[in-house]
Amino acid sequence: MAVAITKERKVNESPNAAHLSLLREYGHAINKFIDGPPVVLTANLPAASAALDGLMLVEQGAGSTRNLIVYTTGLRIRFTGASF
Repeated sequence: MAVAITKERKVNESPNAAHLSLLREYGHAINKFIDGPPVVLTANLPAASAALDGLMLVEQGAGSTRNLIVYTTGLRIRFTGASF
């Protein structure tokens, strides 16, 4: 009796090669990440809304204060300080 041997796929391994357009999208996203999120003055921060979910930016406060702002689930979350 013959037993077929198949390659076992790892959990995070893609079953097939990524499409070229998908790779381009990832490339653009990585470039935006490397450039860093935009810096916005506190007075110019957009109000929280579900339409902004996923947006990340840096808030420029008084003096040299900068905070990371993340919009998610209709909320604006502020990470304060320089430790992030």
